[in-house]
Amino acid sequence: MPEVPQFGALLRSHITSVPDAARPAFLAGLERSAAARYRAWADAAPAHADALLGCAEREDEIATLVADLFPISPADQAAVDAALPAAVALYYEVFAPYDVEQQLFLQSEAELQGAQAWVQMSESVTDPAARDTLARCTALEQESSHVVKDLLANWQARAMTRTIDTGTDDLLAEVDGHLGIITFNRPDRRNALSDPMYAGFERALPVMAVDPDVRVLVVTGAGGAFCAGGDVKGMNEAHRTGTQRPGRSGGIEDQVVRLRRSQRAVSLALHEFPKPVVAVLPGAAAGAGLSIALAADLRVAAERAVIVTAFKNVGASGDFGGSWFLTNLVGTAKAKELYLTSPRLTAREAMAIGMVNTVLADDDFEEQALDWCRRIAAGPPIAMRLMKENLNRALVTDLATALDAEAPNMIRSMSTADHREAAAAFVEKRSPVFTGE
Repeated sequence: MPEVPQFGALLRSHITSVPDAARPAFLAGLERSAAARYRAWADAAPAHADALLGCAEREDEIATLVADLFPISPADQAAVDAALPAAVALYYEVFAPYDVEQQLFLQSEAELQGAQAWVQMSESVTDPAARDTLARCTALEQESSHVVKDLLANWQARAMTRTIDTGTDDLLAEVDGHLGIITFNRPDRRNALSDPMYAGFERALPVMAVDPDVRVLVVTGAGGAFCAGGDVKGMNEAHRTGTQRPGRSGGIEDQVVRLRRSQRAVSLALHEFPKPVVAVLPGAAAGAGLSIALAADLRVAAERAVIVTAFKNVGASGDFGGSWFLTNLVGTAKAKELYLTSPRLTAREAMAIGMVNTVLADDDFEEQALDWCRRIAAGPPIAMRLMKENLNRALVTDLATALDAEAPNMIRSMSTADHREAAAAFVEKRSPVFTGE
């Protein structure tokens, strides 16, 4: 990041060029200029437009509060109008050599200096209402600074992308900032499952579970589908030729043992993964592919996604835990209906019955979905892990046991540095920045 300029020193000559009574209005003009910069940055970084436009609104609010608190004469306003363009140009001159990220870093520091200016001004007024207004201006400046620094931390985290070896091209794994991303990668078969995929999960999940950079695990699919489940084409080829599919030799008991291991390596491992798991569905999730999506804690689907149990359609009873997960999500009667009739649900139909948590537009779906996951990853890692532990336990235990287990988890989470940061942020009216400590 660039060296932080001393904005106060840079602007002092411009501020002293206007009468004392006009200086609050001069500073209000600088706030409006900052609001315009935030709107320009929002256009340049649309993925973060909401946060940046929120900063712009805070700058406009400060300008309005100050203008109402310190009305000035026409002559003083003329002095402000004459001095302000050069001061605004100075900001643009300082920012010009840098890219958007670096400019935002400089702006976050300028916000803190602005907050200090309002604190100093409040010391010179005696009216309690005026002091309250200036305190509000200070809080708004501080909030914008923290919001921008949160965005920068997110961008910097995303720059730390690295791959994890799964041992196969059928399943890809990478760490992207605070997201661990696992991708089914057989797009020519709509990401149908394969034995190398199961081995890839066994290899990648333990690595991501202990990686301190990974706060949320994402499971998704390449080529516009999530996962079509079992490789029906492969099954048909084996039946037609009378040959054993790779890895399917041996008797029924041997096949049962292999399937049990595969199910535990994927569905059970995702359910018990010590961090939140989000299934991102860019398209179809069917059969065992749907079961794996249901093993995640949350599901995000594109509008175009199709969700279907599908086992009935291929004369199979179901595997990978779909019967257990679906029953817990939608209830026994609805789960039986979905298995026995196998309807093709749209993403919104699936959301209406609780199978999907949110549906996002098809355009730019992947980036929208990952941003949705990043917002979760910005949360307190220790508390989120303990939340998941509590909620998973609730599926299989009684209330008394759940209460006894919640107590130590609550005390532990409230003993963390993240809890102290959250409490401080609440009082200071800003967003907390969690570190996992």
